[in-house]
Amino acid sequence: MSVFLVNLLIAVATIYFLPLTVAIKKRSPDVMKIGLFNLLFGWSVVGWVAALLWARHWNTRGLVSRAARKSRRSTVKSAMSSIVTRAKCRDSSRAAIVPCYASSNL
Repeated sequence: MSVFLVNLLIAVATIYFLPLTVAIKKRSPDVMKIGLFNLLFGWSVVGWVAALLWARHWNTRGLVSRAARKSRRSTVKSAMSSIVTRAKCRDSSRAAIVPCYASSNL
């Protein structure tokens, strides 16, 4: 074989196994699954792109749970703030100090 063909074979193999390399570099817990998926279905462009996306975004479950927690925290903070404001407004001794506004959102 000529040097050109050897270099071409190395370049193609490097590109073909790029999703596996990305998964190893990102320390994905699904390295074996991604490697097997890439080996079996990477020959098709769709399979290779799917393996690459899986390797790059392996922790989507963690991202979704963190976003849900943030959303719940902000909702709880808003509700608690509203409860505290209404409690302060009901207190007759503080009625003159704390301005009370009618709220139609609760």
